[in-house]
Parts: sequence; structure tokens; C-alpha cells
Amino acid sequence: MPATPVEEKNICVICAWRKDCQKKYSLAHGQKCLEFTRDLTLKPREEGEPEPPPKNAAP
Repeated sequence: MPATPVEEKNICVICAWRKDCQKKYSLAHGQKCLEFTRDLTLKPREEGEPEPPPKNAAP
């Protein structure tokens, strides 16, 4: 059975335009960026796959 992709939030860190974006990280919680496009070079998270821990988290 193929894995089902998980619906991800539209956040700056997975946006294809994050390098050149002028609005980067400036939207308030709940606002949607009209220019958001998911970066297709990033592997989509699949159902059942745990969310990766934050990079600054202690083991």
C-alpha cells in the first residue's frame, strides 16, 4: 500500500520562494501568503512518519 502524503501547513521554510521573499516570516499567525508555493525539491512528509525534531533540541 503506498504511503499517503500528509497535508502540511503553508510555512516559509518549505516555500519555493523563501530565498528571495520580501515577506519572509513577517506574516502573523493564521495569515496565508498568497505567493506560497511548496518547494518541490523537498521530500513530502508521509502519513505515519514522525515530524523531525527542531535542530536546536537536545537529544
